[in-house]
Amino acid sequence: AEEGVRQAFALELARDSEIRVVQKKGCSILAVIGEGMKNRPNISGRFFNAIGKAKVNIIGIAQGSSERNISAVVMREDLSRALRAAHAGFTLSDMVMSVGVVGTGLVGTQLLSQIAGFDKSVGRNANVPAMAEVKRLKMEVRAVCDETNMLLSQHGLPLERFQGMVDIDPVALYESFPEEIKADCQLVPTDPDMFVEWIDTRRIPHKVVVDCTASEEVADMYPAFLKRGLHVISPNKLAGGGTLERYNACMEAMRNSEAEWCYESTVGAQMPVISVVHDILQTGDSVITVEGVFSGTMSYIFEMLHKHPELKFSEAFTQARDRGYTEPDPSQDLLGIDTARKCLIVARELGMNLNLEDAQVESLAPESFAQSDDHSWEAITAALRETTDGEIAAKVAAASGRGERLRYVGEISPKTGVIRVGIRSLPLDHPLVTARESESVVSFITERYSPEGPLVVRGPGAGPIVTATAVFSDLLRLARKLGS
Repeated sequence: AEEGVRQAFALELARDSEIRVVQKKGCSILAVIGEGMKNRPNISGRFFNAIGKAKVNIIGIAQGSSERNISAVVMREDLSRALRAAHAGFTLSDMVMSVGVVGTGLVGTQLLSQIAGFDKSVGRNANVPAMAEVKRLKMEVRAVCDETNMLLSQHGLPLERFQGMVDIDPVALYESFPEEIKADCQLVPTDPDMFVEWIDTRRIPHKVVVDCTASEEVADMYPAFLKRGLHVISPNKLAGGGTLERYNACMEAMRNSEAEWCYESTVGAQMPVISVVHDILQTGDSVITVEGVFSGTMSYIFEMLHKHPELKFSEAFTQARDRGYTEPDPSQDLLGIDTARKCLIVARELGMNLNLEDAQVESLAPESFAQSDDHSWEAITAALRETTDGEIAAKVAAASGRGERLRYVGEISPKTGVIRVGIRSLPLDHPLVTARESESVVSFITERYSPEGPLVVRGPGAGPIVTATAVFSDLLRLARKLGS
Protein backbone atom coordinates (compact mmCIF):
# COMPACT_ATOMS: atom_id res chain seq x y z
CA ALA A 1 0.00 0.00 0.00
CA GLU A 2 2.82 2.37 0.89
CA GLU A 3 4.60 1.70 -2.41
CA GLY A 4 1.35 2.20 -4.31
CA VAL A 5 0.92 5.62 -2.75
CA ARG A 6 4.51 6.55 -3.62
CA GLN A 7 3.93 5.64 -7.24
CA ALA A 8 0.62 7.50 -7.44
CA PHE A 9 2.17 10.69 -6.05
CA ALA A 10 5.61 10.33 -7.60
CA LEU A 11 5.39 13.71 -9.38
CA GLU A 12 4.36 15.60 -6.25
CA LEU A 13 7.04 13.88 -4.16
CA ALA A 14 9.69 14.81 -6.73
CA ARG A 15 8.65 18.48 -6.81
CA ASP A 16 8.32 19.13 -3.06
CA SER A 17 10.68 17.70 -0.46
CA GLU A 18 8.20 18.58 2.30
CA ILE A 19 5.73 15.98 0.98
CA ARG A 20 6.46 12.52 2.36
CA VAL A 21 4.73 9.17 2.62
CA VAL A 22 4.88 7.78 6.17
CA GLN A 23 3.41 4.52 7.40
CA LYS A 24 1.52 4.79 10.73
CA LYS A 25 0.38 1.53 12.26
CA GLY A 26 -2.48 0.81 14.65
CA CYS A 27 -5.01 3.19 13.06
CA SER A 28 -8.71 2.85 12.26
CA ILE A 29 -11.14 4.79 10.08
CA LEU A 30 -14.44 6.06 11.47
CA ALA A 31 -16.95 7.35 8.92
CA VAL A 32 -20.31 9.11 8.79
CA ILE A 33 -22.22 8.10 5.68
CA GLY A 34 -25.58 9.43 4.56
CA GLU A 35 -27.45 10.24 1.36
CA GLY A 36 -28.80 13.58 2.57
CA MET A 37 -25.69 14.88 4.29
CA LYS A 38 -24.85 17.53 1.72
CA ASN A 39 -28.22 19.20 2.28
CA ARG A 40 -27.96 19.30 6.08
CA PRO A 41 -25.63 21.81 7.79
CA ASN A 42 -23.36 21.03 10.76
CA ILE A 43 -23.03 17.27 10.18
CA SER A 44 -19.24 17.45 10.24
CA GLY A 45 -19.36 19.86 13.17
CA ARG A 46 -21.42 17.47 15.29
CA PHE A 47 -19.24 14.54 14.26
CA PHE A 48 -15.90 16.13 15.14
CA ASN A 49 -17.28 17.91 18.22
CA ALA A 50 -18.54 14.59 19.64
CA ILE A 51 -15.17 12.92 19.05
CA GLY A 52 -13.31 15.90 20.53
CA LYS A 53 -15.46 15.92 23.69
CA ALA A 54 -14.59 12.24 24.14
CA LYS A 55 -10.89 13.26 24.19
CA VAL A 56 -10.06 11.26 21.05
CA ASN A 57 -7.23 12.61 18.89
CA ILE A 58 -8.05 12.78 15.16
CA ILE A 59 -5.06 11.90 12.98
CA GLY A 60 -6.61 12.57 9.57
CA ILE A 61 -9.82 13.82 7.95
CA ALA A 62 -11.30 13.15 4.51
CA GLN A 63 -14.55 14.00 2.76
CA GLY A 64 -15.71 12.32 -0.43
CA SER A 65 -16.46 14.42 -3.49
CA SER A 66 -20.06 13.17 -3.43
CA GLU A 67 -20.48 14.75 0.04
CA ARG A 68 -22.05 11.51 1.28
CA ASN A 69 -19.09 10.49 3.43
CA ILE A 70 -16.95 12.12 6.12
CA SER A 71 -14.09 10.00 7.48
CA ALA A 72 -11.73 10.43 10.43
CA VAL A 73 -8.61 8.43 11.20
CA VAL A 74 -8.09 7.62 14.90
CA MET A 75 -5.85 5.28 16.84
CA ARG A 76 -7.29 1.77 17.01
CA GLU A 77 -7.29 1.84 20.81
CA ASP A 78 -9.56 4.92 20.70
CA LEU A 79 -11.98 3.53 18.12
CA SER A 80 -14.57 2.13 20.53
CA ARG A 81 -14.72 5.38 22.50
CA ALA A 82 -14.90 7.48 19.33
CA LEU A 83 -17.69 5.28 17.93
CA ARG A 84 -19.74 5.57 21.14
CA ALA A 85 -19.27 9.33 21.15
CA ALA A 86 -20.30 9.67 17.50
CA HIS A 87 -23.39 7.52 18.06
CA ALA A 88 -24.34 9.58 21.12
CA GLY A 89 -23.73 12.81 19.18
CA PHE A 90 -26.26 11.77 16.57
CA THR A 91 -28.50 10.02 19.14
CA LEU A 92 -28.08 6.74 17.28
CA SER A 93 -27.43 4.87 20.53
CA ASP A 94 -27.44 5.41 24.28
CA MET A 95 -25.19 8.09 25.71
CA VAL A 96 -23.05 6.34 28.33
CA MET A 97 -21.46 8.03 31.33
CA SER A 98 -18.85 6.41 33.57
CA VAL A 99 -19.71 7.44 37.15
CA GLY A 100 -17.64 7.15 40.31
CA VAL A 101 -19.16 8.09 43.68
CA VAL A 102 -16.94 9.20 46.58
CA GLY A 103 -18.72 8.99 49.92
CA THR A 104 -21.22 6.33 51.00
CA GLY A 105 -23.04 8.25 53.73
CA LEU A 106 -26.64 9.41 53.64
CA VAL A 107 -26.31 11.62 50.55
CA GLY A 108 -24.14 9.20 48.54
CA THR A 109 -26.42 6.27 49.31
CA GLN A 110 -29.56 8.23 48.48
CA LEU A 111 -27.99 9.34 45.18
CA LEU A 112 -27.20 5.77 44.18
CA SER A 113 -30.75 4.77 45.10
CA GLN A 114 -32.14 7.52 42.85
CA ILE A 115 -29.86 6.52 39.97
CA ALA A 116 -31.07 2.95 40.43
CA GLY A 117 -34.66 4.12 40.12
CA PHE A 118 -33.91 6.21 37.04
CA ASP A 119 -33.82 3.30 34.58
CA LYS A 120 -36.95 1.77 36.06
CA SER A 121 -39.01 4.95 36.49
CA VAL A 122 -42.50 4.69 35.03
CA GLY A 123 -42.26 8.04 33.25
CA ARG A 124 -38.81 7.48 31.75
CA ASN A 125 -40.16 6.88 28.25
CA ALA A 126 -43.17 9.14 28.52
CA ASN A 127 -43.82 11.28 25.49
CA VAL A 128 -43.07 14.58 27.20
CA PRO A 129 -40.31 17.06 26.27
CA ALA A 130 -38.44 16.76 29.57
CA MET A 131 -38.13 12.98 29.33
CA ALA A 132 -37.13 13.07 25.67
CA GLU A 133 -33.84 14.70 26.72
CA VAL A 134 -32.79 11.78 28.92
CA LYS A 135 -34.33 8.79 27.18
CA ARG A 136 -31.01 7.60 25.78
CA LEU A 137 -28.89 8.26 28.88
CA LYS A 138 -27.17 5.29 30.51
CA MET A 139 -25.18 5.79 33.72
CA GLU A 140 -22.61 3.10 34.46
CA VAL A 141 -21.56 3.34 38.12
CA ARG A 142 -18.10 1.81 37.94
CA ALA A 143 -16.76 2.77 41.38
CA VAL A 144 -18.03 3.56 44.87
CA CYS A 145 -15.68 4.31 47.75
CA ASP A 146 -15.53 5.44 51.35
CA GLU A 147 -12.49 6.33 53.44
CA THR A 148 -11.43 2.69 53.76
CA ASN A 149 -12.64 0.59 50.84
CA MET A 150 -13.54 0.84 47.15
CA LEU A 151 -16.03 -1.30 45.28
CA LEU A 152 -15.17 -1.45 41.57
CA SER A 153 -17.02 -3.01 38.65
CA GLN A 154 -15.79 -3.54 35.11
CA HIS A 155 -19.24 -3.12 33.56
CA GLY A 156 -21.16 -1.15 36.20
CA LEU A 157 -22.38 -2.07 39.67
CA PRO A 158 -25.85 -3.65 39.93
CA LEU A 159 -27.81 -0.53 40.77
CA GLU A 160 -30.90 -2.39 41.96
CA ARG A 161 -28.86 -3.40 45.01
CA PHE A 162 -28.77 0.23 46.18
CA GLN A 163 -32.51 0.85 46.23
CA GLY A 164 -33.89 1.28 49.73
CA MET A 165 -30.47 1.39 51.39
CA VAL A 166 -29.73 4.04 54.03
CA ASP A 167 -25.97 3.75 54.44
CA ILE A 168 -23.64 1.70 52.21
CA ASP A 169 -20.85 -0.45 53.58
CA PRO A 170 -18.78 -1.51 50.51
CA VAL A 171 -17.57 -4.66 52.29
CA ALA A 172 -21.04 -5.83 53.34
CA LEU A 173 -22.44 -4.95 49.91
CA TYR A 174 -19.75 -6.94 48.10
CA GLU A 175 -20.27 -9.95 50.35
CA SER A 176 -24.01 -9.87 49.57
CA PHE A 177 -23.38 -10.21 45.82
CA PRO A 178 -23.93 -13.60 44.16
CA GLU A 179 -20.85 -15.17 42.60
CA GLU A 180 -21.70 -14.10 39.03
CA ILE A 181 -21.74 -10.41 40.11
CA LYS A 182 -18.61 -10.78 42.24
CA ALA A 183 -16.78 -12.04 39.16
CA ASP A 184 -17.18 -8.56 37.58
CA CYS A 185 -16.28 -6.65 40.78
CA GLN A 186 -13.31 -5.90 42.98
CA LEU A 187 -13.22 -4.90 46.66
CA VAL A 188 -9.92 -3.15 47.40
CA PRO A 189 -8.53 -0.61 49.89
CA THR A 190 -9.28 2.98 48.91
CA ASP A 191 -6.65 4.35 46.52
CA PRO A 192 -7.45 7.70 44.83
CA ASP A 193 -5.16 7.02 41.86
CA MET A 194 -6.71 3.61 41.20
CA PHE A 195 -10.20 5.09 41.63
CA VAL A 196 -9.49 7.69 38.92
CA GLU A 197 -7.91 5.15 36.56
CA TRP A 198 -10.94 2.89 36.94
CA ILE A 199 -13.41 5.65 36.11
CA ASP A 200 -11.31 6.97 33.23
CA THR A 201 -11.90 3.93 31.05
CA ARG A 202 -11.14 4.29 27.34
CA ARG A 203 -14.34 2.43 26.53
CA ILE A 204 -16.65 5.26 27.66
CA PRO A 205 -16.35 8.83 26.34
CA HIS A 206 -17.74 10.79 29.33
CA LYS A 207 -16.54 10.32 32.92
CA VAL A 208 -17.88 11.89 36.11
CA VAL A 209 -16.63 11.99 39.70
CA VAL A 210 -19.43 12.65 42.20
CA ASP A 211 -18.10 13.83 45.56
CA CYS A 212 -20.67 13.26 48.31
CA THR A 213 -18.23 13.94 51.15
CA ALA A 214 -17.38 16.97 53.26
CA SER A 215 -13.68 16.25 52.84
CA GLU A 216 -10.87 18.78 52.34
CA GLU A 217 -8.68 16.02 50.90
CA VAL A 218 -11.18 15.17 48.16
CA ALA A 219 -11.81 18.87 47.40
CA ASP A 220 -8.03 19.28 46.94
CA MET A 221 -8.22 16.72 44.10
CA TYR A 222 -10.74 18.68 42.00
CA PRO A 223 -8.17 20.60 39.91
CA ALA A 224 -6.40 17.33 39.01
CA PHE A 225 -9.74 15.67 38.13
CA LEU A 226 -10.70 18.57 35.88
CA LYS A 227 -7.29 18.80 34.20
CA ARG A 228 -7.59 15.12 33.33
CA GLY A 229 -10.95 15.77 31.68
CA LEU A 230 -13.10 14.20 34.42
CA HIS A 231 -16.28 16.11 35.17
CA VAL A 232 -16.93 16.84 38.86
CA ILE A 233 -20.33 17.09 40.56
CA SER A 234 -20.50 17.85 44.24
CA PRO A 235 -22.54 19.12 47.19
CA ASN A 236 -19.19 19.50 49.00
CA LYS A 237 -18.91 23.20 49.90
CA LEU A 238 -15.20 23.07 50.68
CA ALA A 239 -14.10 23.63 47.07
CA GLY A 240 -16.46 26.47 46.17
CA GLY A 241 -16.48 27.91 49.70
CA GLY A 242 -12.91 27.09 50.74
CA THR A 243 -9.65 28.84 49.95
CA LEU A 244 -9.64 31.27 47.05
CA GLU A 245 -6.46 29.62 45.75
CA ARG A 246 -8.18 26.24 45.36
CA TYR A 247 -11.31 27.80 43.88
CA ASN A 248 -9.23 29.65 41.27
CA ALA A 249 -7.32 26.44 40.50
CA CYS A 250 -10.61 24.67 39.77
CA MET A 251 -11.79 27.49 37.53
CA GLU A 252 -8.49 27.55 35.65
CA ALA A 253 -8.59 23.76 35.17
CA MET A 254 -12.11 24.06 33.73
CA ARG A 255 -11.08 26.77 31.31
CA ASN A 256 -8.17 24.66 30.06
CA SER A 257 -10.11 21.43 29.57
CA GLU A 258 -13.45 20.16 28.32
CA ALA A 259 -14.44 19.17 31.88
CA GLU A 260 -17.30 20.72 33.86
CA TRP A 261 -17.55 21.40 37.60
CA CYS A 262 -21.21 21.38 38.69
CA TYR A 263 -21.96 22.62 42.21
CA GLU A 264 -25.52 23.99 42.17
CA SER A 265 -26.37 21.73 45.13
CA THR A 266 -23.81 23.40 47.42
CA VAL A 267 -25.96 26.44 48.19
CA GLY A 268 -29.65 25.58 48.27
CA ALA A 269 -29.89 21.84 47.57
CA GLN A 270 -32.28 21.61 44.58
CA MET A 271 -33.13 25.32 44.64
CA PRO A 272 -31.53 26.94 41.55
CA VAL A 273 -29.68 29.69 43.43
CA ILE A 274 -26.52 29.68 41.31
CA SER A 275 -28.54 29.32 38.10
CA VAL A 276 -30.57 32.40 39.07
CA VAL A 277 -27.36 34.37 39.68
CA HIS A 278 -26.14 33.39 36.20
CA ASP A 279 -29.48 34.33 34.63
CA ILE A 280 -29.48 37.74 36.33
CA LEU A 281 -25.95 38.57 35.20
CA GLN A 282 -26.26 37.14 31.69
CA THR A 283 -29.41 39.15 30.98
CA GLY A 284 -27.60 42.38 31.81
CA ASP A 285 -29.03 42.99 35.28
CA SER A 286 -26.88 44.08 38.25
CA VAL A 287 -27.10 42.56 41.72
CA ILE A 288 -27.38 44.98 44.62
CA THR A 289 -27.91 42.54 47.50
CA VAL A 290 -28.48 38.83 48.00
CA GLU A 291 -29.83 37.79 51.38
CA GLY A 292 -31.20 34.51 52.56
CA VAL A 293 -31.80 31.86 55.14
CA PHE A 294 -29.22 29.51 53.65
CA SER A 295 -29.09 26.93 56.44
CA GLY A 296 -31.95 24.44 56.58
CA THR A 297 -30.81 23.59 60.11
CA MET A 298 -31.15 27.16 61.35
CA SER A 299 -34.40 27.63 59.45
CA TYR A 300 -35.88 24.65 61.31
CA ILE A 301 -34.55 25.71 64.71
CA PHE A 302 -35.87 29.28 64.68
CA GLU A 303 -39.20 28.19 63.22
CA MET A 304 -39.60 25.70 66.08
CA LEU A 305 -38.56 28.24 68.73
CA HIS A 306 -41.29 30.65 67.65
CA LYS A 307 -43.89 27.89 67.35
CA HIS A 308 -42.98 26.42 70.74
CA PRO A 309 -41.67 29.19 73.06
CA GLU A 310 -40.99 26.65 75.81
CA LEU A 311 -38.53 24.78 73.55
CA LYS A 312 -34.84 25.42 74.24
CA PHE A 313 -32.32 26.11 71.48
CA SER A 314 -30.30 23.01 72.41
CA GLU A 315 -33.43 20.85 72.19
CA ALA A 316 -34.38 22.25 68.77
CA PHE A 317 -30.79 21.69 67.59
CA THR A 318 -31.01 18.05 68.70
CA GLN A 319 -34.27 17.65 66.77
CA ALA A 320 -32.62 19.08 63.64
CA ARG A 321 -29.76 16.61 63.95
CA ASP A 322 -32.12 13.67 64.47
CA ARG A 323 -34.03 14.67 61.31
CA GLY A 324 -30.81 14.68 59.28
CA TYR A 325 -30.78 18.44 58.69
CA THR A 326 -27.40 19.29 60.22
CA GLU A 327 -24.00 19.14 58.57
CA PRO A 328 -21.90 15.98 59.12
CA ASP A 329 -20.06 18.16 61.64
CA PRO A 330 -22.95 19.98 63.41
CA SER A 331 -20.58 22.61 64.82
CA GLN A 332 -20.38 24.05 61.26
CA ASP A 333 -24.07 25.03 61.57
CA LEU A 334 -23.65 26.38 65.10
CA LEU A 335 -20.59 28.50 64.38
CA GLY A 336 -22.18 29.94 61.23
CA ILE A 337 -19.54 28.41 58.97
CA ASP A 338 -22.08 26.48 56.86
CA THR A 339 -24.04 29.66 56.08
CA ALA A 340 -20.84 31.64 55.51
CA ARG A 341 -19.52 29.08 52.98
CA LYS A 342 -22.79 29.18 51.03
CA CYS A 343 -22.67 32.98 50.98
CA LEU A 344 -19.04 32.82 49.84
CA ILE A 345 -19.96 30.54 46.92
CA VAL A 346 -22.65 33.02 45.81
CA ALA A 347 -20.28 35.96 46.35
CA ARG A 348 -17.66 34.40 44.08
CA GLU A 349 -20.29 33.93 41.39
CA LEU A 350 -20.79 37.71 41.66
CA GLY A 351 -17.08 38.36 41.18
CA MET A 352 -16.14 38.93 44.83
CA ASN A 353 -12.65 37.52 45.44
CA LEU A 354 -13.01 36.76 49.14
CA ASN A 355 -11.91 34.08 51.56
CA LEU A 356 -13.99 32.60 54.38
CA GLU A 357 -12.06 34.68 56.91
CA ASP A 358 -13.35 37.85 55.23
CA ALA A 359 -16.97 37.09 56.18
CA GLN A 360 -18.43 38.80 59.26
CA VAL A 361 -20.02 35.88 61.11
CA GLU A 362 -22.08 35.86 64.31
CA SER A 363 -21.55 32.51 66.03
CA LEU A 364 -24.39 30.98 68.06
CA ALA A 365 -21.97 29.17 70.35
CA PRO A 366 -20.03 30.60 73.31
CA GLU A 367 -16.54 31.88 72.56
CA SER A 368 -15.09 29.12 74.73
CA PHE A 369 -16.59 26.48 72.40
CA ALA A 370 -15.38 28.26 69.27
CA GLN A 371 -11.82 28.29 70.64
CA SER A 372 -11.97 24.66 71.77
CA ASP A 373 -10.75 21.68 69.73
CA ASP A 374 -13.53 19.51 71.15
CA HIS A 375 -16.53 19.82 68.81
CA SER A 376 -18.16 16.53 69.80
CA TRP A 377 -21.92 16.35 70.20
CA GLU A 378 -21.53 16.27 73.98
CA ALA A 379 -19.41 19.44 73.86
CA ILE A 380 -21.98 21.13 71.60
CA THR A 381 -24.94 20.44 73.88
CA ALA A 382 -22.97 21.47 76.98
CA ALA A 383 -21.96 24.76 75.34
CA LEU A 384 -25.54 25.52 74.24
CA ARG A 385 -26.93 24.88 77.72
CA GLU A 386 -24.23 27.07 79.23
CA THR A 387 -25.28 30.39 77.66
CA THR A 388 -26.95 30.03 74.24
CA ASP A 389 -30.28 28.60 75.45
CA GLY A 390 -30.94 31.58 77.71
CA GLU A 391 -29.67 34.24 75.27
CA ILE A 392 -31.69 32.95 72.32
CA ALA A 393 -34.85 32.51 74.44
CA ALA A 394 -34.66 36.19 75.43
CA LYS A 395 -34.20 37.27 71.79
CA VAL A 396 -37.12 35.11 70.62
CA ALA A 397 -39.39 36.58 73.29
CA ALA A 398 -38.36 40.15 72.41
CA ALA A 399 -38.93 39.59 68.69
CA SER A 400 -42.33 37.95 69.28
CA GLY A 401 -43.31 40.92 71.46
CA ARG A 402 -42.63 43.22 68.49
CA GLY A 403 -44.63 40.97 66.16
CA GLU A 404 -41.44 39.83 64.41
CA ARG A 405 -39.51 36.61 63.86
CA LEU A 406 -35.85 35.74 64.26
CA ARG A 407 -33.98 34.32 61.31
CA TYR A 408 -30.31 33.38 60.83
CA VAL A 409 -29.47 35.37 57.70
CA GLY A 410 -26.58 35.53 55.29
CA GLU A 411 -26.18 38.75 53.29
CA ILE A 412 -23.93 39.37 50.28
CA SER A 413 -23.32 42.93 49.06
CA PRO A 414 -21.26 43.14 45.83
CA LYS A 415 -21.11 46.94 45.98
CA THR A 416 -19.47 47.00 49.43
CA GLY A 417 -17.67 43.67 49.04
CA VAL A 418 -19.04 42.45 52.38
CA ILE A 419 -20.55 39.16 53.57
CA ARG A 420 -22.49 39.27 56.85
CA VAL A 421 -23.96 36.29 58.71
CA GLY A 422 -26.03 36.55 61.87
CA ILE A 423 -29.41 36.71 63.62
CA ARG A 424 -31.90 39.28 62.36
CA SER A 425 -35.34 40.18 63.66
CA LEU A 426 -37.68 40.60 60.68
CA PRO A 427 -41.33 41.62 60.23
CA LEU A 428 -43.85 38.91 59.43
CA ASP A 429 -44.25 40.09 55.82
CA HIS A 430 -40.52 39.90 55.06
CA PRO A 431 -39.67 37.32 52.33
CA LEU A 432 -37.16 35.53 54.58
CA VAL A 433 -39.86 34.85 57.20
CA THR A 434 -41.89 32.81 54.71
CA ALA A 435 -39.59 29.77 55.09
CA ARG A 436 -41.20 26.87 56.95
CA GLU A 437 -39.68 23.89 58.74
CA SER A 438 -36.24 23.30 57.15
CA GLU A 439 -36.85 25.41 54.06
CA SER A 440 -34.24 27.79 52.71
CA VAL A 441 -35.19 31.07 51.08
CA VAL A 442 -33.01 33.46 49.08
CA SER A 443 -33.98 36.98 48.04
CA PHE A 444 -32.30 38.86 45.16
CA ILE A 445 -32.44 42.65 45.03
CA THR A 446 -31.18 43.95 41.68
CA GLU A 447 -31.56 46.93 39.38
CA ARG A 448 -34.71 45.25 38.03
CA TYR A 449 -36.03 43.69 41.25
CA SER A 450 -36.61 46.27 43.98
CA PRO A 451 -36.64 45.68 47.77
CA GLU A 452 -40.43 45.90 47.60
CA GLY A 453 -40.60 43.19 44.93
CA PRO A 454 -37.43 41.06 45.10
CA LEU A 455 -36.84 37.88 43.15
CA VAL A 456 -37.32 35.09 45.73
CA VAL A 457 -36.35 31.43 45.56
CA ARG A 458 -37.69 29.16 48.30
CA GLY A 459 -37.75 25.44 48.98
CA PRO A 460 -36.43 22.54 51.08
CA GLY A 461 -32.79 23.25 51.86
CA ALA A 462 -31.63 20.38 54.05
CA GLY A 463 -31.71 16.61 54.28
CA PRO A 464 -30.14 13.76 52.32
CA ILE A 465 -33.07 13.23 49.93
CA VAL A 466 -33.26 16.79 48.60
CA THR A 467 -29.45 17.12 48.52
CA ALA A 468 -29.08 13.86 46.58
CA THR A 469 -31.86 14.98 44.22
CA ALA A 470 -29.95 18.20 43.58
CA VAL A 471 -26.76 16.25 42.80
CA PHE A 472 -28.71 13.96 40.48
CA SER A 473 -30.18 17.01 38.73
CA ASP A 474 -26.66 18.34 38.17
CA LEU A 475 -25.72 14.96 36.70
CA LEU A 476 -28.65 15.07 34.27
CA ARG A 477 -27.94 18.69 33.30
CA LEU A 478 -24.35 17.71 32.54
CA ALA A 479 -25.54 14.79 30.39
CA ARG A 480 -27.84 17.09 28.39
CA LYS A 481 -25.02 19.57 27.86
CA LEU A 482 -22.60 16.87 26.71
CA GLY A 483 -25.19 15.41 24.38
CA SER A 484 -26.18 18.73 22.80
